[in-house]
Amino acid sequence: MNENRGSFDRLVSGISASERRNLLEKMQGVAADRESDPLEQTALESAQAFAEGTGSLASQLKKKSLVFRLLLWVQSLFSNTSVETLFNEHLISQLAHAVEKKYPGIIDQKRGYLLSPLFDSYIFCAGQG
Repeated sequence: MNENRGSFDRLVSGISASERRNLLEKMQGVAADRESDPLEQTALESAQAFAEGTGSLASQLKKKSLVFRLLLWVQSLFSNTSVETLFNEHLISQLAHAVEKKYPGIIDQKRGYLLSPLFDSYIFCAGQG
């Protein structure tokens, strides 16, 4: 019977009922924080849009305001790039800004740089593999 017990069962068997309750409350609090996280919501919305088949740039662009689409169109005329490319760059910039705000020290969105901590961990992982 003991070999069927998982690591969580072994962990909670050594703590009291009040400690279990406190641990459960903390875990539920962390789960609630993750649900309210804008990056989590963006990732969830993207996954849902992809699953529904509505995740294309064109369909996302159609949901934007007329003024925004007009500005992208004018910008595409001057930059000689497609509206979809500009919209994609805008979405990537928004995501990078959100990551930079949530996790400072990883990327520099304005300059397009990976900062030292992320780059060092990448080099470390690349050297291990």
